[in-house]
Amino acid sequence: MSVSLDVSAGIQEKITELIDQVKTYFQDKKQPLPKDIEVSLPKIPDINLKSATDLKSYDKSGSIYQQGNSYYKLPREKKRQYEMKFLNELFLVTRQSPPKAEDMSKWMNVLEGGGSREGVYRGLVLDDVYSMLESYEQNPSKKLVRFTIYFADKYLSQKFSAEKLSGFNPYLIKRILVDKCLELIEIFEKEPKNLYAWYTVFSKEMAVEYSQIWHNKIRLDRMGKNHYQWVQEVPLQHIKSEVIIKLHKVLNYLQEK
Repeated sequence: MSVSLDVSAGIQEKITELIDQVKTYFQDKKQPLPKDIEVSLPKIPDINLKSATDLKSYDKSGSIYQQGNSYYKLPREKKRQYEMKFLNELFLVTRQSPPKAEDMSKWMNVLEGGGSREGVYRGLVLDDVYSMLESYEQNPSKKLVRFTIYFADKYLSQKFSAEKLSGFNPYLIKRILVDKCLELIEIFEKEPKNLYAWYTVFSKEMAVEYSQIWHNKIRLDRMGKNHYQWVQEVPLQHIKSEVIIKLHKVLNYLQEK
């Protein structure tokens, strides 16, 4: 006995569409994942041996000081937008509050007058407001302490004591850790390939481990090759500002979590 099913044309179309979707799904599964580059951390120099009288730090003739032409060629108004975005982020990660209008005006004048992003950062963390934040009786979270020890060992070749860090104000820890990174970057400036490798490993790890806190495409990118390309194309000050903002943001997250 045969049973005849009267299937309408509309249902047949749906079935065909579903079959095609299933085929496409399994075909996509067979596609290889995009290949990433292998980048290892360079040898970390001893930043404690850096001499305050080393005149090499004043020599700005290296190749790394020439990169970033695409940014420098932007119209003035476009560059203003980038600098204002940087200042807003910087205030949010260091003071955890947005800048006031007078703050924005003051620091925009500094940047447009030839000041550096690093200089603005140091101005913020060495002023009375940040000094007050460091003076609060506040202990760092265990997660912040663990991260600081791990990061300092891996990326700075520095040994920090959990017992000692636990007695520090978290704002002080953030300033110390970022300051040591900036010192290391200054040493790496003479050998850009080491800075590119260091930044790539650092940024990829932050993207993988803390994806929940980023809202920027490149910061979310888990492919080292994209970070490696970016770090070779932007001005040196933009590299420094990314390290500053990423570290403060991660440390803020670990303190609050």
